Amino acid sequence: MKNVVEALVSDERSPNHISGSVSRDYSIKYMDPDNELINVSDDEDLQTAYELAEAELNGNLKFVVEFKKPQIVVEEKSISEKISKSAKKAEKKKLKKKDKKKKAKDTSL
Repeated sequence: MKNVVEALVSDERSPNHISGSVSRDYSIKYMDPDNELINVSDDEDLQTAYELAEAELNGNLKFVVEFKKPQIVVEEKSISEKISKSAKKAEKKKLKKKDKKKKAKDTSL
């Protein structure tokens, strides 16, 4: 079952998705008689789901594939680092502007 879900999920992934990533970006669950979603993480869990369906759910078993939200890692930087980078960019702009003016002056002479 995991292979079937993997095949279906791979069609939905973005082209940038790295296959074989460490964690799955989905989970497989089934609905128990109390309407609770139970995680299926291995063959033993799947076998338990089938046995439960036969015994208590009239042979009906509903699986749910839940997609996990992508995790975005944001690099933290201190305010002083941001300010110093902004100041450096502004200084570079000033130098480029001065350099252009000087070149324009030199070529007009």
